[in-house]
Amino acid sequence: GLGMWATIERATGRAVGFHVLNHIHGEADIQVGYALFQDAWGQGYATEMSVRLLRYGFEDLGLPVICAITNLDNTASQRVLLKAGLTRQGERTFPHPALAGQGPMAWFEAHRATWRVQTR
Repeated sequence: GLGMWATIERATGRAVGFHVLNHIHGEADIQVGYALFQDAWGQGYATEMSVRLLRYGFEDLGLPVICAITNLDNTASQRVLLKAGLTRQGERTFPHPALAGQGPMAWFEAHRATWRVQTR
């Protein structure tokens, strides 16, 4: 089901961060997300794991839509989401206290019916 997974470097077995497929705080929407240690940035881990979790969510869990959010100024994360097959759908704000203070966030979506075409 939904959850959080450690992102592990194959060559060393070292944890380099984590990925999630879960509900956005206080929302019904299911998100793909990640956080990596800074020394693991730019090595493709975020994209690789995001693609794997999107595939898992669509093919194994049958989710119709998976979304993602990121800060407006986090262009590196936005590039990851685009590479993983999500499309930018504008901006959203969230009432949940964990997200409310961050202001508007970039909103991305992938739909099961079209994501397969984009990534294969």
